[in-house]
Amino acid sequence: MSLSEDWELAHGVRPGPADRTQGMGMGWPLRMFQEEGLYFVTSRCFQGRLLLRPSVEVNEVVGGVLARAVQQSAGTIRLHAFTFASNHFHLLVWARGAALAFFMQHLRSNLSRKVGRLVDWSGGFWERRYSAEPVLDDEAMVGRLRYVLDHGVKEGLVERSAEWPGLTCLPQLLGPARRLFQWFSWTKRWSRRGSEDMAGAQGRSAEEWAEPVELEVAPLPCWEGLGEEGRQRAVRGLVEEVESEARAREKPVLGEHV
Repeated sequence: MSLSEDWELAHGVRPGPADRTQGMGMGWPLRMFQEEGLYFVTSRCFQGRLLLRPSVEVNEVVGGVLARAVQQSAGTIRLHAFTFASNHFHLLVWARGAALAFFMQHLRSNLSRKVGRLVDWSGGFWERRYSAEPVLDDEAMVGRLRYVLDHGVKEGLVERSAEWPGLTCLPQLLGPARRLFQWFSWTKRWSRRGSEDMAGAQGRSAEEWAEPVELEVAPLPCWEGLGEEGRQRAVRGLVEEVESEARAREKPVLGEHV
């Protein structure tokens, strides 16, 4: 199986301030990708700050950015699962070659700009380069999905997976696989600077700049033969497992802070 280098380094482009730990001046080591395959991706906020803390506005912006990044990948990325906590996020994705580098650059740079503006944060947004761990078999695939569904419950922040207020794939795994979000097009806003439309809009997240974009969660490859009802039954089984384990620990629920 052939491997390709990380797009950023292969093209001589160094990560920008939003993608590098503050104060580091050296380049990143080479990242190697499979010709195609599944990855479990993790990206953390600078200093563990709660820059992605859930709210209606943050969730809408994050969903729009994620959907746009998948759309821009033109079929070289498939999203199978995701969850956004207050200071990090996880994705389970299929990617072809170095497409993951393009996708993550688009995703992280737009999250840092758009969410950063929303939460009034102008410094470095990400702690370090994201991790992308290959998922090599069906057991690992289901295990990673279970880990995603366990977020918020395993930390004792919520009692049930469905109660986590951050953006998560669970509603799409148990219901329609497609969900609409708003992509706030700053390019459109900039192109109309000085116009009456620009004068009437309130900020960069105004409805005037919003474009609907669809986010689809694809079935796990190992579950494609189950059918929709079978996949939903399997997801409910995983949710029941993580919630049962949390109850067995008999720890009080702390609340929605991480």
